[in-house]
Amino acid sequence: MVPLRLCLSFLFVIKLCQASALCQHLIDRTTHNEALSQIKLELVRREGNHLEFDMINTDCSVANALRRILISEIPTLAVEKVLIHKNSGVMPDETLAHRLGLIPIEADPEDVDGKELESLAFRIDVKNGESGIMNVYSHDIQCVQPSRRPWFKKNVLITRLAPKQEIEVEMFCSKGTGKEHAKWSPVCPATYRLMPDIQIEDVYDDDAVKLQSLFKDGVVGIQAVNGRKKAYVKNPRLDFMSREVLRHKEFDGRVYIGRVPNHFIFTIESVSIDPVVLLKRAIAILLEKARCLREDILNKDY
Repeated sequence: MVPLRLCLSFLFVIKLCQASALCQHLIDRTTHNEALSQIKLELVRREGNHLEFDMINTDCSVANALRRILISEIPTLAVEKVLIHKNSGVMPDETLAHRLGLIPIEADPEDVDGKELESLAFRIDVKNGESGIMNVYSHDIQCVQPSRRPWFKKNVLITRLAPKQEIEVEMFCSKGTGKEHAKWSPVCPATYRLMPDIQIEDVYDDDAVKLQSLFKDGVVGIQAVNGRKKAYVKNPRLDFMSREVLRHKEFDGRVYIGRVPNHFIFTIESVSIDPVVLLKRAIAILLEKARCLREDILNKDY
């Protein structure tokens, strides 16, 4: 009799193989490579820690797998252990420790070895000797050992101290992933949506102007054709599918709104690590998962 756990594992593999164009051809190496070669990644916009890119010729199972890897499976650094020696401020010890853990660490975990990480300790030793309220920021955190590496992101407000209040805290960092705790997640947020598909029949003059006003700015444009104003689709990716046009009966049958099922628009905002680097690491993890799944299917006799 086949164990229930083995049956469930087998059903999960079959479901995954049916759901994804990438996993659908895991058994056949040739078709597997063909499926991989059809997937396209196009970088659209990069501004600081923000990245927008398109993933084309795949389905939602692969897109969602990449999104979940970005959120929870790429290692980062965060404060894990906090020793609070003094805290006379209004913020409770538990809340203070929680806030310290959520401060972004700018150091890349790939550049920090285990020995360096284990030997590092950080301190905050601040007392408000003024007559007004004092803000305590992340740049008040000091590394106990000499270090040339920038660690904590600057200008992050930790707490506020009234006159004569003080805090003395010792902290230790560790490497982890978002699966363990959100403080190790390298992105905020990582989302995707399907590319809008907008088709317009011949719409002229006043109707064209009205149609343009029913979409977000830049989605529909107006061009001159034989002395008349004609509406056309200018940039469909700017539309967020409000469907306002469907409320106006004069456009019934003249405007089609849908989504391209295999074209995903990704938006990533990284916490500290370069978003392009995060994307490359997420793709490497996804490919490794596909390789392991393929080997399991080939090597195990179900």
